[in-house]
Amino acid sequence: MARAQARFRERILVDACEVKALDVAGNPVVGEEDFDEGTGTYGPAGGAEADADAFVYQGDCAVQPAPMNRLQNREGDVYVGPDRQYEAFLPIDVVAVRAGHVLKVTASRNDPGLVGRFFRVGDALAATMPIARHLQLREITEGETNFGRW
Repeated sequence: MARAQARFRERILVDACEVKALDVAGNPVVGEEDFDEGTGTYGPAGGAEADADAFVYQGDCAVQPAPMNRLQNREGDVYVGPDRQYEAFLPIDVVAVRAGHVLKVTASRNDPGLVGRFFRVGDALAATMPIARHLQLREITEGETNFGRW
């Protein structure tokens, strides 16, 4: 299994990605919040500071459109167009990426058109015998949010 994972990383993971825990407004997310009785407000658990520059992951990846059967956005039996679904693959040892996180492509060996695109992680799939971490993504189009602080 380790040999297959290494081959996959060398041959397929030819893009570079960064993942951050950001909300829809582009603000960092720090997990659970605690109620501060002194101020009467909620804040990061344990007094943790929200760090806009903190990455959940930085490194090798592969990003591609999801297979067509996953692209179909149907209402009943009527096809209403693609939903801009993508998938990404990261090294199998990357376990901190969660649904809701934001992935940005920072480099691509084969498609410069991917660079600078943002995606919201829909799910980080796990399996019994995986060779890579498989993420389901939805592209975040311009105007949906502001990631100017990235």
